[in-house]
Amino acid sequence: MGCIFLKGECQKFCTAYAEVMVLSLEELKKFCESPHYHLCSVYQKFEKSGEKIPVCEHTQFKNFAGI
Repeated sequence: MGCIFLKGECQKFCTAYAEVMVLSLEELKKFCESPHYHLCSVYQKFEKSGEKIPVCEHTQFKNFAGI
């Protein structure tokens, strides 16, 4: 099962960001479309506070820790 914040058919994007965030194939494969999506720091921040991440902060969250 993939991440619940991942939306789209052909072009997938993350809805945990305040604006439209199209993710790289590496990000999709490593987290969003894997059973490990809950290890994504963007996912964790949204789940904890309900706060959406500004797209300009993506580089801060791009180096996800986890698997």
